[in-house]
Amino acid sequence: MTPPEAIAFEDSHSGSLAAKRAGLRVVAVPNPVTARHDFSHVDWRVGSLAEATLPALLARFAAP
Repeated sequence: MTPPEAIAFEDSHSGSLAAKRAGLRVVAVPNPVTARHDFSHVDWRVGSLAEATLPALLARFAAP
């Protein structure tokens, strides 16, 4: 799997930034401790993994 084919799910600024720098698409799922971290670099920020359903991920990241 190459980076463009992968999606990282991260809950912290440092983890999401590392994944982004590695070329992955990044979904941020902050927890109560990391909710105020800067996630401006991620592709999608969700409040819960329940929002990141397969249909939602395909709609957001599928190639045209």
